[in-house]
Amino acid sequence: MPPRQSGRAHWEQPCEPTPDLCPDQGHRIQRGDAGESLGAMKKRTALALTVATVSLLFLGFARLPDGAQPVQGFELEQFYGRWYEIARSDNRWERGLDNVTATYSPLPNGDIEIRNRGRKTASGEWTESTGRAEFVGPNDIGRLKVSFFGPFYIGYNVLAHDTDENSYMLVCGSNHKYLWILAREPVLEPGIVDELLVIAEQQGFDVDDLIFVDHDLAEPTRRDNTRLASN
Repeated sequence: MPPRQSGRAHWEQPCEPTPDLCPDQGHRIQRGDAGESLGAMKKRTALALTVATVSLLFLGFARLPDGAQPVQGFELEQFYGRWYEIARSDNRWERGLDNVTATYSPLPNGDIEIRNRGRKTASGEWTESTGRAEFVGPNDIGRLKVSFFGPFYIGYNVLAHDTDENSYMLVCGSNHKYLWILAREPVLEPGIVDELLVIAEQQGFDVDDLIFVDHDLAEPTRRDNTRLASN
Protein backbone atom coordinates (compact mmCIF):
# COMPACT_ATOMS: atom_id res chain seq x y z
CA MET A 1 0.00 0.00 0.00
CA PRO A 2 1.59 0.87 -0.24
CA PRO A 3 5.81 6.63 -0.43
CA ARG A 4 7.51 17.21 -3.20
CA GLN A 5 13.75 29.66 -8.21
CA SER A 6 14.69 32.27 -8.63
CA GLY A 7 13.24 34.73 -11.10
CA ARG A 8 13.76 34.29 -14.80
CA ALA A 9 17.30 35.00 -15.91
CA HIS A 10 17.72 37.69 -18.60
CA TRP A 11 20.62 38.19 -20.94
CA GLU A 12 22.68 41.30 -20.21
CA GLN A 13 23.04 43.40 -23.38
CA PRO A 14 26.68 44.41 -24.11
CA CYS A 15 25.43 47.01 -26.58
CA GLU A 16 22.31 48.90 -27.60
CA PRO A 17 20.60 46.48 -29.97
CA THR A 18 18.07 46.97 -32.66
CA PRO A 19 15.13 44.58 -32.15
CA ASP A 20 16.75 41.24 -31.36
CA LEU A 21 20.02 42.20 -33.06
CA CYS A 22 23.31 43.23 -31.49
CA PRO A 23 25.28 44.90 -34.31
CA ASP A 24 28.77 44.76 -32.83
CA GLN A 25 28.51 41.03 -32.30
CA GLY A 26 26.89 40.35 -35.66
CA HIS A 27 24.32 37.81 -34.55
CA ARG A 28 20.63 37.73 -33.73
CA ILE A 29 19.34 37.05 -30.24
CA GLN A 30 16.25 34.83 -29.97
CA ARG A 31 13.83 36.10 -27.32
CA GLY A 32 10.70 35.00 -25.49
CA ASP A 33 7.70 37.11 -24.63
CA ALA A 34 9.53 39.17 -22.01
CA GLY A 35 12.87 39.56 -23.74
CA GLU A 36 14.06 36.14 -22.64
CA SER A 37 17.54 35.32 -23.90
CA LEU A 38 18.42 32.26 -25.92
CA GLY A 39 20.43 30.92 -22.98
CA ALA A 40 17.51 31.29 -20.59
CA MET A 41 15.18 29.63 -23.09
CA LYS A 42 17.57 26.71 -23.41
CA LYS A 43 17.75 26.32 -19.64
CA ARG A 44 13.98 26.44 -19.33
CA THR A 45 13.56 23.91 -22.14
CA ALA A 46 16.15 21.60 -20.56
CA LEU A 47 14.33 21.80 -17.22
CA ALA A 48 11.00 21.01 -18.87
CA LEU A 49 12.53 18.03 -20.67
CA THR A 50 14.07 16.80 -17.43
CA VAL A 51 10.73 17.00 -15.61
CA ALA A 52 8.99 15.26 -18.52
CA THR A 53 11.60 12.50 -18.59
CA VAL A 54 11.36 11.90 -14.84
CA SER A 55 7.56 11.91 -15.04
CA LEU A 56 7.60 9.34 -17.84
CA LEU A 57 10.03 7.23 -15.82
CA PHE A 58 7.74 7.19 -12.81
CA LEU A 59 4.66 6.68 -14.95
CA GLY A 60 6.41 3.53 -16.13
CA PHE A 61 6.23 2.32 -12.52
CA ALA A 62 2.43 2.15 -12.89
CA ARG A 63 2.69 -0.92 -15.09
CA LEU A 64 1.16 -4.35 -14.58
CA PRO A 65 3.60 -7.11 -13.49
CA ASP A 66 4.21 -9.91 -15.97
CA GLY A 67 1.65 -12.66 -15.50
CA ALA A 68 -0.62 -10.57 -13.28
CA GLN A 69 -4.29 -10.44 -14.26
CA PRO A 70 -6.47 -7.59 -12.96
CA VAL A 71 -10.08 -8.47 -12.25
CA GLN A 72 -12.84 -7.80 -14.78
CA GLY A 73 -16.21 -6.34 -13.81
CA PHE A 74 -14.66 -4.07 -11.19
CA GLU A 75 -17.21 -1.83 -9.45
CA LEU A 76 -15.76 1.38 -8.08
CA GLU A 77 -18.58 1.97 -5.59
CA GLN A 78 -17.66 -1.25 -3.80
CA PHE A 79 -14.09 -0.02 -3.53
CA TYR A 80 -14.93 3.00 -1.36
CA GLY A 81 -14.66 2.98 2.41
CA ARG A 82 -12.15 1.52 4.83
CA TRP A 83 -10.11 -1.63 4.38
CA TYR A 84 -7.89 -3.38 6.90
CA GLU A 85 -4.49 -4.54 5.78
CA ILE A 86 -4.37 -8.26 6.55
CA ALA A 87 -0.99 -9.03 4.99
CA ARG A 88 1.66 -7.21 2.95
CA SER A 89 5.02 -7.60 1.34
CA ASP A 90 7.73 -5.76 3.21
CA ASN A 91 8.15 -2.20 1.94
CA ARG A 92 9.90 0.86 3.26
CA TRP A 93 6.73 2.98 3.50
CA GLU A 94 5.02 0.65 5.95
CA ARG A 95 7.97 -0.91 7.69
CA GLY A 96 7.37 -1.15 11.43
CA LEU A 97 3.66 -0.38 11.25
CA ASP A 98 0.73 -2.30 12.71
CA ASN A 99 -3.02 -1.58 12.71
CA VAL A 100 -2.78 -0.40 9.10
CA THR A 101 -5.91 0.70 7.25
CA ALA A 102 -6.63 2.22 3.85
CA THR A 103 -9.68 4.40 3.26
CA TYR A 104 -10.85 5.23 -0.27
CA SER A 105 -13.16 8.15 -1.05
CA PRO A 106 -14.41 9.78 -4.27
CA LEU A 107 -12.95 13.11 -5.38
CA PRO A 108 -14.90 15.75 -7.32
CA ASN A 109 -12.79 15.23 -10.46
CA GLY A 110 -13.55 11.50 -10.55
CA ASP A 111 -10.26 10.40 -9.00
CA ILE A 112 -10.06 8.49 -5.72
CA GLU A 113 -8.60 9.80 -2.48
CA ILE A 114 -6.44 7.33 -0.59
CA ARG A 115 -5.84 7.77 3.12
CA ASN A 116 -3.42 5.24 4.64
CA ARG A 117 -3.07 5.07 8.40
CA GLY A 118 -0.97 2.92 10.71
CA ARG A 119 0.68 2.80 14.10
CA LYS A 120 4.40 2.59 14.68
CA THR A 121 4.82 -0.55 16.72
CA ALA A 122 7.92 0.67 18.55
CA SER A 123 6.61 4.06 19.71
CA GLY A 124 2.84 3.77 19.50
CA GLU A 125 2.74 6.89 17.32
CA TRP A 126 0.14 7.05 14.55
CA THR A 127 1.15 8.04 11.04
CA GLU A 128 -0.98 8.91 8.04
CA SER A 129 -0.44 9.59 4.35
CA THR A 130 -2.83 10.86 1.70
CA GLY A 131 -2.70 10.25 -2.04
CA ARG A 132 -4.94 9.76 -5.02
CA ALA A 133 -5.69 7.05 -7.54
CA GLU A 134 -7.09 6.90 -11.04
CA PHE A 135 -7.85 4.16 -13.51
CA VAL A 136 -5.44 2.94 -16.15
CA GLY A 137 -7.84 2.15 -18.96
CA PRO A 138 -11.53 1.20 -18.53
CA ASN A 139 -12.96 1.67 -15.05
CA ASP A 140 -14.51 -1.80 -14.99
CA ILE A 141 -11.04 -3.38 -14.90
CA GLY A 142 -9.20 -3.40 -11.57
CA ARG A 143 -6.11 -1.64 -12.83
CA LEU A 144 -5.29 1.71 -11.28
CA LYS A 145 -2.30 3.91 -10.57
CA VAL A 146 -1.71 5.75 -7.29
CA SER A 147 0.33 8.80 -6.38
CA PHE A 148 1.43 10.14 -3.03
CA PHE A 149 3.77 12.70 -4.59
CA GLY A 150 2.86 14.97 -7.49
CA PRO A 151 2.82 13.31 -10.92
CA PHE A 152 4.72 10.21 -9.84
CA TYR A 153 2.63 7.04 -9.93
CA ILE A 154 2.94 3.39 -9.00
CA GLY A 155 0.67 0.56 -10.01
CA TYR A 156 -2.33 -0.57 -7.98
CA ASN A 157 -3.74 -3.74 -9.49
CA VAL A 158 -6.67 -5.70 -8.04
CA LEU A 159 -5.99 -9.40 -8.70
CA ALA A 160 -8.95 -10.85 -6.81
CA HIS A 161 -11.94 -9.57 -4.85
CA ASP A 162 -15.07 -10.87 -3.19
CA THR A 163 -17.87 -10.33 -5.69
CA ASP A 164 -20.56 -11.57 -3.29
CA GLU A 165 -20.03 -9.64 -0.08
CA ASN A 166 -17.18 -7.26 -1.03
CA SER A 167 -15.22 -8.42 1.99
CA TYR A 168 -11.65 -8.82 0.70
CA MET A 169 -9.20 -7.88 -2.08
CA LEU A 170 -5.84 -9.11 -3.33
CA VAL A 171 -3.77 -6.20 -4.65
CA CYS A 172 -0.31 -5.90 -6.18
CA GLY A 173 1.96 -3.04 -7.17
CA SER A 174 3.96 -2.48 -10.36
CA ASN A 175 6.11 -5.57 -9.93
CA HIS A 176 6.21 -8.85 -8.04
CA LYS A 177 7.80 -7.26 -4.97
CA TYR A 178 4.58 -5.71 -3.70
CA LEU A 179 1.47 -7.60 -2.63
CA TRP A 180 -1.35 -6.84 -0.21
CA ILE A 181 -4.37 -8.64 1.18
CA LEU A 182 -7.10 -6.23 2.33
CA ALA A 183 -10.37 -6.97 4.10
CA ARG A 184 -13.38 -5.11 5.44
CA GLU A 185 -12.80 -6.60 8.89
CA PRO A 186 -9.52 -6.75 10.86
CA VAL A 187 -9.52 -10.57 10.65
CA LEU A 188 -9.99 -12.66 7.50
CA GLU A 189 -10.86 -16.35 7.55
CA PRO A 190 -7.73 -18.53 7.13
CA GLY A 191 -9.37 -20.48 4.31
CA ILE A 192 -9.91 -17.30 2.29
CA VAL A 193 -6.36 -16.17 2.97
CA ASP A 194 -5.07 -19.50 1.66
CA GLU A 195 -7.16 -19.14 -1.51
CA LEU A 196 -5.74 -15.66 -2.12
CA LEU A 197 -2.19 -16.89 -1.57
CA VAL A 198 -2.72 -19.60 -4.19
CA ILE A 199 -3.96 -16.99 -6.68
CA ALA A 200 -0.92 -14.83 -5.94
CA GLU A 201 1.48 -17.73 -6.46
CA GLN A 202 -0.19 -18.64 -9.74
CA GLN A 203 0.48 -15.10 -10.95
CA GLY A 204 4.15 -15.20 -10.06
CA PHE A 205 4.29 -13.81 -6.50
CA ASP A 206 6.41 -15.18 -3.66
CA VAL A 207 4.13 -15.31 -0.62
CA ASP A 208 6.50 -16.93 1.85
CA ASP A 209 7.72 -13.65 3.31
CA LEU A 210 4.39 -11.85 3.65
CA ILE A 211 3.93 -9.89 6.88
CA PHE A 212 0.62 -10.51 8.63
CA VAL A 213 -0.53 -7.30 10.28
CA ASP A 214 -1.64 -7.04 13.90
CA HIS A 215 -4.94 -5.20 14.50
CA ASP A 216 -5.18 -5.18 18.27
CA LEU A 217 -6.51 -1.59 18.22
CA ALA A 218 -9.04 -2.08 15.43
CA GLU A 219 -11.99 0.32 15.34
CA PRO A 220 -15.53 -0.57 14.24
CA THR A 221 -15.82 -1.13 10.51
CA ARG A 222 -17.00 1.82 8.42
CA ARG A 223 -17.71 1.41 4.70
CA ASP A 224 -18.99 4.90 4.02
CA ASN A 225 -16.84 7.90 3.08
CA THR A 226 -16.96 9.64 6.45
CA ARG A 227 -13.59 10.12 8.07
CA LEU A 228 -13.56 8.79 11.62
CA ALA A 229 -13.16 11.40 14.32
CA SER A 230 -10.17 9.52 15.74
CA ASN A 231 -8.36 9.92 12.38
